[in-house]
Amino acid sequence: MRHERNILLDPRALIVVLLVMCSNWGIAQSLTSLRDSLKFVVKEIHNADTSGATMLGAQLRVALSRYVKPPEAIKLLQQAADTLHQIGPRNTEIAVRSELAEELRKAGTATQAYAELLRVRSLIEAREEEFIERARIDSTTAIERTVAVKDSLSKVIDEAGADREMNRKSAAQELRNWQWIAIGLCILWLVSMALLLYRMARGQRRSNKAIAELQVKVRALEQRPVNVQRVPKQEPLPLPIVKETATAEKAATDQVDPVILGMFRKQAPERLATLQAARERGDLEKIVRVVHSLKPQLVAIDAERYTPLCAAITSPEARVDQAGFDRALDEFQQQVERTLIELKD
Repeated sequence: MRHERNILLDPRALIVVLLVMCSNWGIAQSLTSLRDSLKFVVKEIHNADTSGATMLGAQLRVALSRYVKPPEAIKLLQQAADTLHQIGPRNTEIAVRSELAEELRKAGTATQAYAELLRVRSLIEAREEEFIERARIDSTTAIERTVAVKDSLSKVIDEAGADREMNRKSAAQELRNWQWIAIGLCILWLVSMALLLYRMARGQRRSNKAIAELQVKVRALEQRPVNVQRVPKQEPLPLPIVKETATAEKAATDQVDPVILGMFRKQAPERLATLQAARERGDLEKIVRVVHSLKPQLVAIDAERYTPLCAAITSPEARVDQAGFDRALDEFQQQVERTLIELKD
């Protein structure tokens, strides 16, 4: 019996081999049974070739070669090797051709055996080259994957850096916008304060000007001579003698400041109405205040007429004699009304 090699077989091929082995070991106990088993294997090889199961056919040929004569074994191994060269894995072909070279050597054909060994060597070298190429491809693929991962990481890092830079620029732009808004508000506040100060200064100048004008008028009134007649205590005041000369009054009026005359024309009617209302209520304090308010203008117009008349009303002694006080008020109202009429003419 031939030395068996370690070759992977299809399950169907393994069953066929077992049948042949059993027949060869005497389990069948007859040569007829062995022939029947070999015929069965040949039939299975034919069925595998017909159905396109070339790998199964090659495996059955290898298995059958171990139980036939050397010429048939060499033929079967050659067929299996040719089939495996086309479809089979390189390792299986190397094993089959190694077995074929051994059979050729035993058959005495050293040249063919040597040629098969050379072919086996070339297959082994080709396999090693394939291994090297596959390893190179795998390493290249690994390197490419590493480079791709590195590139992706670099891209992610660059994108993250770009996002951070964009966020920084956006924050800086927003900060500048708020700064401009704050500057605008400060400028607006400064302009508002400047306008407010300007208006306040303008109003102050107007007030100062008005106060200065009033001071000038007051000084003009104070510079005019005022003759005050003193009245003895506890004695009724005689009514003043009023001159009837219209020409003298007209001449004196022409010398009065027009401003004072204008103020008198405007205020005198209102003051006379207030004076009459105070007399009806009996409000002495109000009566005295009204006469005091008209006294500067009346003295400026005709000091000789109105100085004693105003004194007869405003002096403390005038209120002792109520009848004389009332006569003085009547005379005062008449003279003021007469002066108003004269100024209108």
